[in-house]
Amino acid sequence: MLRCWSRPDDRVTRLHGLRRARVEDLLEAGIETIGQLPEDLDLQPAAARQARSARTGELVVEEGLARALAVVQAPVAFLDFETVARPSRPGPAAGPTRRCRCR
Repeated sequence: MLRCWSRPDDRVTRLHGLRRARVEDLLEAGIETIGQLPEDLDLQPAAARQARSARTGELVVEEGLARALAVVQAPVAFLDFETVARPSRPGPAAGPTRRCRCR
């Protein structure tokens, strides 16, 4: 079990938006962690922020974030799709732990 969970948290497979083929190319080149990435590697903005944070060990906050968030007024709430989706079909025999046929 340890060998399955012993991977570093900053492995390149966790970079946002990196396609599988590019990840495979990096791994084949011996680059397994974000810290091993060449600094001049062309990355999408979110992945570049991740890489910068992993290299420096610091939180990266881009300029303009405070201005962008200033328009948000409290209270703020978010719902994801599981919150509003039915867990099962409606009816007396239905329930989250009961089996039912699906169509």
